[in-house]
Amino acid sequence: MNIASYGVLGIAALCCGIYALYSAARMKRTGEISASALLGKECTEKRCKDTKTYIRRAVPALIVFGVAAVIYGVIDLISCYIRCGMTPASIGGE
Repeated sequence: MNIASYGVLGIAALCCGIYALYSAARMKRTGEISASALLGKECTEKRCKDTKTYIRRAVPALIVFGVAAVIYGVIDLISCYIRCGMTPASIGGE
């Protein structure tokens, strides 16, 4: 696998992180659960007994995940495309 193919993971992580942060902000603003981010295919928002508590407890976890994914994505893209001397070959000692 060459170094250029590693950039795909960074792009995917960055997109997931941005979507997680967007979903957290939207849930906090509207008070509705983001079904595509947090609920499975069989679950609906109507089945949730206490929506406010669910959102209050889910939003911080979603923010932590989103920030971590964005940071990982940015670092991965920087290391793949700018190549600051930290390539897998230089780390492995080859």
